Amino acid sequence: MAATVALMAGRGVVFRKPPPVYYEEGVKLNEIEEAGHGSELSMFRDLGILLDTEADIFSEMEEQEGKKRYLMQVFTGPIFKQDTFFLEVIQRCGARGFGAGNITALAKSIILYNEQQQKLKA
Repeated sequence: MAATVALMAGRGVVFRKPPPVYYEEGVKLNEIEEAGHGSELSMFRDLGILLDTEADIFSEMEEQEGKKRYLMQVFTGPIFKQDTFFLEVIQRCGARGFGAGNITALAKSIILYNEQQQKLKA
């Protein structure tokens, strides 16, 4: 995932990046660490890679050796003039969903980021 995103970015693909708060405690840091990617946190931040763990309600498989099912995803900037169409690079690691938890985490990180910016202006 990271190698592909880095290669694409190097060739001019623009990816959306969440506010830095997304990768902090209370938003997604714990999930990233529990999925075994804590050491790659700065790379995730630099590339804009999102991670979402999920309970896979469609699978009867047990978690293997305590490993979490998760997915990693990143979205491009808009493909056309209007901000209505983009591409997604996704890697599933046992997860079958679409990263629904990232919607909430992104919203939370935007709110926290805006609050931080307001405090800096005050």
